Amino acid sequence: MSVDPTFQARSAVPSRSRRGRKGGSAPSLRSGAAALVALATFVATPAAAATLTYTLSGVFPMFGADTSTVGTDGQFSSSKTLEELAPSFAASLGVLKSVTIEETLGASTQVSWVPILAPGTSNFVFPPSVGINLQVESEIRAPLNAALGYGAVTAMSSNIFALSDSFQNSFTKTSVFSDAGAMDAFLSTSAPLTIYRTADVLGHFGHVVRASAGAYAAYQTVITYDYDPADTAPAPEPATWALMIAGFGLTGVTLRRRRAVA
Repeated sequence: MSVDPTFQARSAVPSRSRRGRKGGSAPSLRSGAAALVALATFVATPAAAATLTYTLSGVFPMFGADTSTVGTDGQFSSSKTLEELAPSFAASLGVLKSVTIEETLGASTQVSWVPILAPGTSNFVFPPSVGINLQVESEIRAPLNAALGYGAVTAMSSNIFALSDSFQNSFTKTSVFSDAGAMDAFLSTSAPLTIYRTADVLGHFGHVVRASAGAYAAYQTVITYDYDPADTAPAPEPATWALMIAGFGLTGVTLRRRRAVA
């Protein structure tokens, strides 16, 4: 069977043309695919974790006592309470991952007194006695404290047998909760985060001409919620639109080249 040389020449040209077109379009396709992968990676990147912090702080009113009764023993006491409801975490913000509670308490006391002296001497008639004790306590109230196992935080300050003295003390406790049970407890509306604080003062004096005592307590509670933000955007992000447009454009270019080859 004889073959027409003209047909051979005609058929050879398109073959070379197809190979040339195919080879030339490969880099473009690879570049387009790389761009799409980059855009897809950008779109798929999750939002960074967020934090929400609340600070509750204040000072208890001053406690004080004063006496000018000579040679008489006496004592004084006072008690203050404060209950605060800390802002809770709204589940609509996202997925709660952990809660950090940092509690700081400070206590300060001061006393001054004048002892009873024997006439014309520097000797005490009776051993003088002056003392003051201040205890400050903060705790999470039931029912949340049972779920968290969170103990009370206590700071104490005291002065005894001081002609004139002051004393300060502070204490800080930091607790981090991240287990599933704790997260359920924080999100439960039946278990609000309630901080209960007390400050108790007990003092005494005896065999003094004059004595005065005072105390104050300060507190600060810092609550930090760490969470993954919820995706609240109903419409696609700009990067998503760019990905879609690039995909349609690349598809159109590919189909057009295929038709040209055919």
